[in-house]
Amino acid sequence: MKQQVMIIAERLRTFREAARMTPTEVARKAQLKTEYILRVEQGRDPNLTVPAFLKWCQALEVDPAQIMACVHLEDAQRKRR
Repeated sequence: MKQQVMIIAERLRTFREAARMTPTEVARKAQLKTEYILRVEQGRDPNLTVPAFLKWCQALEVDPAQIMACVHLEDAQRKRR
């Protein structure tokens, strides 16, 4: 499970950077703490909750299914190795 959270965190960071947003901007828009955003993105907080994930996706204007599809693909690829 922790590995899946890491994949989600990587994808969230990738989408944030593509949107040219700072962690502070995402936090403000998602009504989350900047420190939480940074801890999750850096893999220091594996406790990404569903409500926080959904707020984060909304702040990035990305469909949560898009992130989850990436997770399933990456997870499957890692299991094949």
